[in-house]
Amino acid sequence: MFRANEAAIRLLQQAQARAEAAYLAQEPPPLRLQEKEPPPQ
Repeated sequence: MFRANEAAIRLLQQAQARAEAAYLAQEPPPLRLQEKEPPPQ
């Protein structure tokens, strides 16, 4: 039972890592630190 749970956790982590990689590959995150104009206050 423990091995099956361990394998399931590993599969979930791999799937999440692939999903994150695919998301980052298709849409680069916005660079908030390099904005030219100051944010509105």
